[in-house]
Amino acid sequence: MKLVTVDVPFPGKLETYEQKLDAGEFIVKRVVEIAKLADEFKEYEKKGYVVDAKLAHLVAGWELAQKLAKGQVE
Repeated sequence: MKLVTVDVPFPGKLETYEQKLDAGEFIVKRVVEIAKLADEFKEYEKKGYVVDAKLAHLVAGWELAQKLAKGQVE
């Protein structure tokens, strides 16, 4: 796995693009504010869904960064 960071400015509005799914793929796109992503994942897990490890790690990193920024982690 590689970590890649991208800064994408969205002046004034959030732009989304059409998915290009392969045959047999059934993916529902959800746009969620990153600050609310951990709560969204918890709700999905309560419903029996499994969150992809890469996304779970992204959220864990985000939460840790927020705690560090607030001085809540030693």
